[in-house]
Amino acid sequence: MCSIIAFIVFGLFLGTNAYPLERIVGGGNVSIEDFPYQLSVRLHDSHICGGALIAAGYGLSAAHCFKTTALYSVRAGSDFKDSGGTITNITKIYVHPERSFYDYDIAILVFQNPLTFSSTIQPVKLPTNNVILAPGIRGTISGFGDTYNLQNKGSKVLRAAQVSVIDSEWCENQYQAFQISVTEMVFCAGAEMGKITDSCHGDSGGPFVIDNVLYGLVSYGLDCGEPQYPGVYTNVAALREFIWLNTGI
Repeated sequence: MCSIIAFIVFGLFLGTNAYPLERIVGGGNVSIEDFPYQLSVRLHDSHICGGALIAAGYGLSAAHCFKTTALYSVRAGSDFKDSGGTITNITKIYVHPERSFYDYDIAILVFQNPLTFSSTIQPVKLPTNNVILAPGIRGTISGFGDTYNLQNKGSKVLRAAQVSVIDSEWCENQYQAFQISVTEMVFCAGAEMGKITDSCHGDSGGPFVIDNVLYGLVSYGLDCGEPQYPGVYTNVAALREFIWLNTGI
C-alpha cells in the first residue's frame, strides 16, 4: 500500500504513515558550490529537512518540518549532511497563518547569527509576485534526503536532479482519491518520460530552482519517484507578500 508523504515529521494521515520527504531520487551527487543556497535544517543536530538561503539572516523551508519548541539549527556551505560548513541556530520561525496540511506550507527561518557569504554560501533569488510556471518547464531540486523510496536514511552528500512542472489539473485528478486539492499555493513537478527523479524523505522544505530563482519548496507527495503521483511544491511566487512582510526581502 502506498503511503502519502506529506513531508510531515510527526503524525498520521488518512490512516497511512506520514513521512517527511527526505531524499532526492535519481539525479546525482553535486558540489555545494553549484548549490550554495542549500540548507540542512536540523533538530538536535540531526538533519530533518532541507531549506533555501534567501539572505544572510534568513532561510525558507516547509512549515510541516517544525513541530516542537526544541532548538532548531541550519548547516550551510557543506557538501556533507553531517559535517563541514557553518551551523547557526534558528531563533524565530514565521509560519503562514493560513497554513494547513497541504497549503501555505512555508516557514521563514530567522538565524541567530547571519551567515557570511562565500563560494559555498550564497542566497538564492526570489521570484516576482504570482509568476505562473507553465507545464514542461524544467527545474532543479536538491537535498540530502533518501535516494530511493523507504530508504529512511538519507544521503550523506548533497544530491540534485531535474524535474518538470506538470499540469495542475492533471495533478489534482491524480490526488483526488486522497481528497487533496492542488491549489494556486502549490505546483506539481515530476520526472520526464522514461526517467525516475523526484524529491523524497528528508528533502522537505528544499529548493526547486530555475536559473538561480527559487520557485518552489518541497512539500508533499505519494511515496517517491512515482510517475502517476508527482511531487507537490509550495509556490513561492504566490507567497511573496508573506515573505516580504516578515523579512523585507
